[in-house]
Amino acid sequence: MDEAVLRCPGSHPLHLTHLPCVRNHRCTICQDVIPRAARRFMCRWCSYDVCYDCAVHNIGGRSSGELVQARKPTLRSAFKAYAAERSLNTKVGISMCYDIVSPAVGEVQTHQHRRGSGVNEDCRYAVFSDALMFADGEVPTMARVDTGLPEEILSFASSIVRRMMALVDVVAEETSLGQDALDISWKPRCPDFGDEQLLKTGYLSKRPTSGHLVSSSHRRYFQLRKGALEWRKNESGEILGKLQIQASTHLSRLAENNDLRVSSNGDEIIVTGEALDEWEAALQQHIAYQITRSLHRFGTAPALLKSKQKELSPASGDAYSTALENPTMLAWLLEGDAAPANLSTTTTQRFAEKIKTLCHAATSILQGQSILSEVQAPVRVFGDLHGQLRDLLLSFHYYGRPTEEDRDHNHMSYVFNGDWVDRGAHQLELMVFLFALKILYPTRVWLNRGNHEDRQQNNRTTQIGSIGFDKACSEQLGGVGEDVFCAFQQVFEWLPLASRIEEKILVLHGGLGQGDWTLAELKAVQRPLSSENLPSELGGAVYNILWSDPLRHTQEARKNPLQSFGVHDSPRDKHFQIMKNFGRDVTERFCAREGLDLVIRSHQFTSDCKGYELMHDGRLLRVFSARNYMGTVPNDGGTLLIAYGSELQGGAQKELLLVRPQSIERLTRQAQRRSSGGYASSSKQEPYCPRKHMMQLEKPEMPTCFGWSHRDTDENKCCSECGEENLQHDCYFHCRGCSNYDAYNLCMECGARLASGLPALPVAPD
Repeated sequence: MDEAVLRCPGSHPLHLTHLPCVRNHRCTICQDVIPRAARRFMCRWCSYDVCYDCAVHNIGGRSSGELVQARKPTLRSAFKAYAAERSLNTKVGISMCYDIVSPAVGEVQTHQHRRGSGVNEDCRYAVFSDALMFADGEVPTMARVDTGLPEEILSFASSIVRRMMALVDVVAEETSLGQDALDISWKPRCPDFGDEQLLKTGYLSKRPTSGHLVSSSHRRYFQLRKGALEWRKNESGEILGKLQIQASTHLSRLAENNDLRVSSNGDEIIVTGEALDEWEAALQQHIAYQITRSLHRFGTAPALLKSKQKELSPASGDAYSTALENPTMLAWLLEGDAAPANLSTTTTQRFAEKIKTLCHAATSILQGQSILSEVQAPVRVFGDLHGQLRDLLLSFHYYGRPTEEDRDHNHMSYVFNGDWVDRGAHQLELMVFLFALKILYPTRVWLNRGNHEDRQQNNRTTQIGSIGFDKACSEQLGGVGEDVFCAFQQVFEWLPLASRIEEKILVLHGGLGQGDWTLAELKAVQRPLSSENLPSELGGAVYNILWSDPLRHTQEARKNPLQSFGVHDSPRDKHFQIMKNFGRDVTERFCAREGLDLVIRSHQFTSDCKGYELMHDGRLLRVFSARNYMGTVPNDGGTLLIAYGSELQGGAQKELLLVRPQSIERLTRQAQRRSSGGYASSSKQEPYCPRKHMMQLEKPEMPTCFGWSHRDTDENKCCSECGEENLQHDCYFHCRGCSNYDAYNLCMECGARLASGLPALPVAPD
């Protein structure tokens, strides 16, 4: 770095030093605390200090000569000018808020970002936006494109997608009942598939539950379908209302006039009219059907290769057959209600042929598309899923399905950013669904390759004792599982490595590595890319696109800032000197050279993450979609919604791409006990505030040497229940969602009691 370009207000040059900071404890530019022994730039004549991070950022990708020519009176004004320039030139904005929903509660809430939870500490100059996304009114469904594939394959793919959307309805029903589960322990019921069956129709008089007299104005046309009782003004009118008919639906007759009351899931209606006994009998019959259906759940595929009986193989005929009570989810996706409830060599061979048909069709589509996909907004970006199918279905339920109208956006695109296999319980089901989507919507669904879409990585995952993709195929399909696994690998070798959204946002799985490659060079890479070719392709850049990680800002890095900048060897590399970790200066140079405003990646998670994390001064955004990763990590699952919006700048409306994170809240131990109907006391559980926000455990800031604390304020924090004061000196619970209202804090004792279903401590008397 050229020290001559950094000067204090007195025009004295600043010099790099690591001497203890004894005059000022804060950086003159960013006002952040400078650790005592940290590297910094100082003026030897004035009381003027600049932290190393601000000094590096002052270069901003520009030459030192340009800075000298455009020198400002003070460094602070130079940084204000730089931030204003970036705000005006950027075409991408990060929304000031994110959406999050707890499936156990079912209400999507909007919160502001929190530094340290979704926004990394190195985002000092990130530009946030309060713009609103455009609404398009009437929105058509996703349009299909003629791919030249046979109609039989398109029909088969369409049936898989429709069945998966029926599973979304099952997840919606579970959440409406307050039920939530980890994907690894999820046992869904078999959905009803096919055309809805009308059980009974006719006119009835619907009266308000407040007891008004019945009049002709309340006469409605009712239809009893599978799962719902609907009413309209007349036979051809629009649906005015709907009541879900479930196993818990209750019927009763009113004592005063013998009218029929139908109660379901907190809602109820009162009806009267002719043939009321027949309607009651039809409803009773349908409730009984729902009770039976609730017990009809998918069978669990046996681990065929671990069986002591004869191994399933194509050459063994039907000598081996295992009987199940119900078909497996994979069998139902492939064959619907006609799927057999037993697994034999004949059925598994048939399943394998259907899956390989999907693989061949997906390969033919990928071969005609670039290794760098060009994507149009609006778009939803999904991160790592690792076979956790239920988390994907939850996102579809709360934030929009790929095959239905999106109420706010026209022709939604979907980018699935790799790592769909290994470790999860529904790897094959997830892959079958993604390939079916790609076949139906080849120009709206984009599949980026991840580091786990690789034969060697699948085998390695199995070798360390987890469920690798090769093991998942073999356990569900027996001897023909190896052929299916090889068919998937042929598709993986043709997958794109990155997607570019509106030429301003780059989406890739891993990272930038050394950042010395260009998008033009990436486009020239030839496929297929086998496991053996990945490390050497494009000088190791392809391997880093799948594997590299960014350098995160930590307290230790503040003492040695060189750890946060440049290129470093990756701990994943195992001494092969290929994989690299990259700093925020690498990200900024790469974006400036390629004309990008944002890089989106996946590949990593943190145990307390919100499913996303903004890093590198707002130039890098990570998204991870598998919540409670591997069933043990308490992380949220995130997705990104990217669409055009408009905000007011300088008296004029400016159009920009707006990125809004949307998360599914993790399932805590408390929520698991609540779903199962019991509670257990534990001080580690996270309580909820009165507004049903999940609270966060706050830890005290550690003081430095000589007893001097880094805390900017000693503001007194009080428990909102018992009134205990000075919580900031110890651990306490804080509500992130109530920051816009009255602050809500809990001491550890009150938090533990509320999390266990007990009342909080009483307020101490004065």
